[in-house]
Amino acid sequence: MAHVHSRHPRSPKKLGIDFGWGVASLVALIAAGSFSGRVPNAHFPDALDRSIDVEPSLARQPVKSDPKSDAEPGLLGWYAVYSTATPKNEVRSHAVAPAFALSAGSTIDPAIAPSGFIAEYSGDVVIPEPGKYRFGVEAEGGTAVVTAFDPKGGTRLATATIDGSSRPAVGSTAFVALTKGAVQVSVKFSRRGDSAARLRTTWEMERIRDTGFRAEGVPIESVNVPKFGKAAASAALTALHGRSLLGELGCVACHATSDGRSSNTAVETRQAPLLGEIGRRANPDWILRWILDPQKVKPGTPMPGVFTDSPKDRTDAEAIVHFLVAPRLADAPTQPATKEEDVINQGRYLYHSVGCVACHGPKDSPQSAFMYEQGLSKKVPTYTPLVRHGDLSGKWRAAALAEFLRDPQRVHPGGRMPSMNLSTEEADLITTYLIRVFGELPTPATFKVDPTKVEVGKAAFAARGCAACHQIGHNLPAVASTLKAPALPGLSAGQGCLDPKDTKTPRYSFLSDEDRAAVVAGIAAVSKAQAAPASIDAMHRQIEGLNCRACHMKDGTGGPPKEINAYFRTLNETELGDEGRLPPNLSGVGFKLTTNWLRTVLTARGQARAYMGARMPQFGEAHVGSFADVLASESGIWPKSDRAEPKPTDEIVAAGRRLIGDTALNCISCHVFGDYPAAGTPGPDITAFAERLRYDWWRGYIMDPHRFKAGTRMPNFYATGTGAVKDAFGGDPDKQADAMWSYFNLGAFAPVPTGINTGKGLKLNVGDRPMVFRSFMKDAGSRGIAVGFPVGLHFAFDAGAARLVDAWRGAFLDASGAWAGRGGSVTDGTGPIAWTAPPGPTIVVDSKSDPVGWPGITRTSTTGNFRGYTLDQAGVPTFMYDAPTASGKKPASGNAAKVHDRFEPSAAAGVLFTRSFTLDVSTPLGSNVFVNAGKGKVSLTALKNAASSAHQGDDGAQWFELTPSGDGPVTFMLEYGS
Repeated sequence: MAHVHSRHPRSPKKLGIDFGWGVASLVALIAAGSFSGRVPNAHFPDALDRSIDVEPSLARQPVKSDPKSDAEPGLLGWYAVYSTATPKNEVRSHAVAPAFALSAGSTIDPAIAPSGFIAEYSGDVVIPEPGKYRFGVEAEGGTAVVTAFDPKGGTRLATATIDGSSRPAVGSTAFVALTKGAVQVSVKFSRRGDSAARLRTTWEMERIRDTGFRAEGVPIESVNVPKFGKAAASAALTALHGRSLLGELGCVACHATSDGRSSNTAVETRQAPLLGEIGRRANPDWILRWILDPQKVKPGTPMPGVFTDSPKDRTDAEAIVHFLVAPRLADAPTQPATKEEDVINQGRYLYHSVGCVACHGPKDSPQSAFMYEQGLSKKVPTYTPLVRHGDLSGKWRAAALAEFLRDPQRVHPGGRMPSMNLSTEEADLITTYLIRVFGELPTPATFKVDPTKVEVGKAAFAARGCAACHQIGHNLPAVASTLKAPALPGLSAGQGCLDPKDTKTPRYSFLSDEDRAAVVAGIAAVSKAQAAPASIDAMHRQIEGLNCRACHMKDGTGGPPKEINAYFRTLNETELGDEGRLPPNLSGVGFKLTTNWLRTVLTARGQARAYMGARMPQFGEAHVGSFADVLASESGIWPKSDRAEPKPTDEIVAAGRRLIGDTALNCISCHVFGDYPAAGTPGPDITAFAERLRYDWWRGYIMDPHRFKAGTRMPNFYATGTGAVKDAFGGDPDKQADAMWSYFNLGAFAPVPTGINTGKGLKLNVGDRPMVFRSFMKDAGSRGIAVGFPVGLHFAFDAGAARLVDAWRGAFLDASGAWAGRGGSVTDGTGPIAWTAPPGPTIVVDSKSDPVGWPGITRTSTTGNFRGYTLDQAGVPTFMYDAPTASGKKPASGNAAKVHDRFEPSAAAGVLFTRSFTLDVSTPLGSNVFVNAGKGKVSLTALKNAASSAHQGDDGAQWFELTPSGDGPVTFMLEYGS
């Protein structure tokens, strides 16, 4: 059930296990009509393609104008029906939004074949206030239609149809006057074959003075499943929960899903902890207690009961303990935990602040955990955490627990216990605290391994099914399970493992009736699964299994419960409220953040909010590595694409810099700028915006931040439709937003905004080798590259225009703008200018049939395409770029002339410096090459594979016309006189 709404962790009494949550809690989440936490989306074009007429087929039912008057609470989201004609199949489901981006061959739901499926969505969209609204769609790889219906009579109000079968298409309905209440909206998408497909749905309110909003995705908090689809959508959620349980409980470790397969696209196996080194970590007596009755030791654990009180079972359990501890018992560390109160207090603080409490719950009151603060509660919250520690008394050896906290996946490859990015010292501190809480392993250990019992235990480990879930690992011999179990589709409700009274099979006595029903529904769904991947569905199952909603709200549910809210804190004094201390809302995060940044956060400890105490756990590439792509896909956008960004110029970048500074919007009063702290409340780093954020999201957010994040401290600069700063593009919001974005795109090289003190000057001197330094330069612009040489002649290259700009003598650079404190200000050479390049590009390619002189070429706005630079062994750079054409069109052959440009000071008498050029062999024949040499003493030498003629323009500048011979790359040198 693709993009199904996972459960909210608020029903521990009904569920009773330490992952997932109950279905009933979802149905009772938020009453229909809630309107908060907007999920942003793109601006929507006005154009409407009416080339087709695709009519939705979902049955229409009138809805009440005020959903709040319903007797029962609403179910957030959309009713979805997925179907195929060949083979004939239909799945009724629930969706977060009518949105997806699917690669070729992948599908929307595990039970639906990818080719030619139809996806239909229906939702009661809550209208927050009277006004004119319209709805829109984007589509690729198929056709789409969006329709709004009168909530009273079910008649059609407006519709838009588009055909994205051969190329991307967008469309929107006409604006329709709507009253406060609800309107039923339907969306239908028909896929063309199994090619890549994308769907995105938006809404917009016409702006009148200070009301209205731009086109954006319809937030799930503003949509309710219609009554006619509520039962089917709830059943789909139950089945999704059941499929998640089948993996989390280890069911598919024993039971093949179908046709002898151990897994399929609808369920996945959760890998249980590796046991090869358990002898060095845990007390054998504790291990025996655990094996005999895991629920008694740790209520809610997904490990089932396998043994009874019979003598035979106890004998086998004891033998398994000998088998497990034998390989590493002799290696067990014996260092005891310290008992110093100061160390224990530091550990207590860390445990309660880095995020451990989100899953495991607090062990001490807020006042005890944060002793330096006054007025905090003296009571430990009374609630059942998601993952209870249970009875750990006497289990852990202190040094082994610290090792585990530093690298839990070495033991728990299933990823359910993530890394909290703890340093060695932090792991030791938390260990010391937890040992105080639970008690340390008694010393000295007197357990002795019996070799005879080891062999008996190995056989029991295989026969009892332990080996079906647990691998030994750690370079020790594997043990294969000898337990035989029937396939999932053949299981019956209430029998075998699903019968809490059956002592011949693993006992899941802790499951509620609700969860048993979910497992049965999950088994039925698994039996219908196709072979095609359904990545959005898989991500939702994984989000439930990893308990992501323990910290994050997503799609209307989740986030820390109120009982532990006080344990989420900032690391320094801020005035951001919940926004600064609670983990961010993940609704629509794939549209907000770039795929690269999401992957950095998920797998490489990326951090944007250094002031937040709670840390982003690291679950491992195997478990969340695909999330970065799929989070974008579920929002209906391709993971690595974005709307075309504005092309920056030095003037636009300068305007963006001024807008950010203290004389305009004064963003630096709240936002960090690299190493420079904010003047007041510390917001995210400006220099990382373009790396982290999608441009399309930014354009919507800056226009109305409060629609995206309720309660944010971010001001609304454009509440009236125009900007308060009128001397930048006349206050035009779009142009100002693009100017700021162009400035953000400079990243680490962005010049410091006005209002930030860069400190004292910093002279940059060239040593024995050339030095290359990228910075904002006065004449080379925002993408300037300075090249310094030991002899004291230095150059400035403009990477934006792909041209050498000038050369100067003396000292190299005052780099205070780039390095002092944070840096990024305009950086300039500190000596006299020795040479200045003529305007325009150095090399231009043009057709022989229409030769033009250089003065004509310089009147065009054409520039080259910069492709980077390389360094030779001596450290001298060679700059690479594509030569432009005089017309701005591609050369006759369709290939650009690739230029390699190397410049360096010359030791020859009368020569200031030389430039050596190589034009790649792909330089098109049938075109001439024009070389702009400029004024002064300059000569062309060492020409190969071309004929040349020299010319002089009206302004006295020299230029050369080269006619390639086609015998290989064109090479030549320009010598500039001193």
